[in-house]
Amino acid sequence: MDKSERARSSHEIAVEVRPKLVEIAQKFGGKVKVVEVPPGPPVWSPILAEVYGPTQQVREQAALQLREIFRETDDIVDVDLYLPEAHQKWQVVIDRSKASRLGVAYSSIVDSLATAVGGKPVSYLHSEQSKYPIPIQIQAKESAKVRLEQVMNMKINSASGTQYILADLIKVREQAMDNYIVHKNLVPMIMVVGDMTGELDSPLYGMADIAASLSDKGMDVEQYFVNQLRTQRRRDLLGWRMDDYLRNFPRHGYCLCSWYGADLLAGSRTV
Repeated sequence: MDKSERARSSHEIAVEVRPKLVEIAQKFGGKVKVVEVPPGPPVWSPILAEVYGPTQQVREQAALQLREIFRETDDIVDVDLYLPEAHQKWQVVIDRSKASRLGVAYSSIVDSLATAVGGKPVSYLHSEQSKYPIPIQIQAKESAKVRLEQVMNMKINSASGTQYILADLIKVREQAMDNYIVHKNLVPMIMVVGDMTGELDSPLYGMADIAASLSDKGMDVEQYFVNQLRTQRRRDLLGWRMDDYLRNFPRHGYCLCSWYGADLLAGSRTV
């Protein structure tokens, strides 16, 4: 609805619907964010924390701790962490020597697995009601892809015409997927994001509250104002940044905070 046809601003509508949508999402284990178009250039989030460290494990631990501080801070909403949850992946290993002895082509095994799991068009349907041909695709049912047992029971032809089940030719290994690593200026980091609501309704105050509560919540750091650090040190390096397009102030603010273990360094400038 155009703003000329409503009495409330888009921000007022977003503030009202956010708790209702979050409540619905929590019942089903989901996440909901109410995203508003910033008045300035695009940003990841109104409050963005950049967590740096010498290893991925250190960064993950620090980011998880910082996320809890975000959640415990009053009026901080839409808290999220740019770190994927632990997922498992399947690694399919084809027994090349056995497949060769049985006369089963390696490409046939790969094609059968790809077709069953990902699907493959086998023909096209030409209809007067459709501008483009409609692909007719075959693939295994979603229930069959959960553990791959049914897929492994598929039969495949050898060069002599004898059929063998895939389970005789392949082995499936389940292993943890590696998390992706986000870099900024070639330095690996993890982002923790959030937004501010409530009476003050400005991310600047939310950032100040988080910074003031760090020492009381297990992150005893001292703050200094500097620019973003581009190199790693031997000690743990944490950093966080807040892009605040202030609704209550005339100018846009930009703030960057970085800290090393017990030394917090923060930088800000007005643009």
